[in-house]
Amino acid sequence: MVKIITGKINSTKTTRIKNHYLTHKKGDGIISQKIMIDKNVFGYSAVRLSDNLEFPFMIHETFYKKDLHQNGDIFDNNICGQIGPYMIYQKGMKKVNAVYKELFKKKVSPLYFDEIGKLEIQGSGFYKILKKAIKKDINLIITVREDLIEEIVDKLNISNYEIIGGW
Repeated sequence: MVKIITGKINSTKTTRIKNHYLTHKKGDGIISQKIMIDKNVFGYSAVRLSDNLEFPFMIHETFYKKDLHQNGDIFDNNICGQIGPYMIYQKGMKKVNAVYKELFKKKVSPLYFDEIGKLEIQGSGFYKILKKAIKKDINLIITVREDLIEEIVDKLNISNYEIIGGW
């Protein structure tokens, strides 16, 4: 079963998926947390629900600089993709994939995925992980913008789902 939390852009989908996890205390996954500078979105951190592990995931192209994170740690500035103005950190995506790989191995359910959208429609982002979870019939709780639901359901071939609309 796939539960789809939906709404418009900036309509508390991430807050709602986090609250679902905190209420039920079952499963695990990653949500995207906005990083703001004044009134501008700097980027997003990925935050694991079970332990609040947080790491850089995306940066707005306005703030991206080649010399960002010169210390060369796990969160360096190598980019593996872009969606709109947001550039995806390569090592951030690798860390996300490693977390979900661990959750698969431990047979954790449900799995939470935040911000499923255009990347997945293009066959990237969380696409492969989601396809694997659906194939294994793992319960999922995902957030999807309401204008992308039909495309996501079709692309991922989701047949058993429930839509949880905005408030």
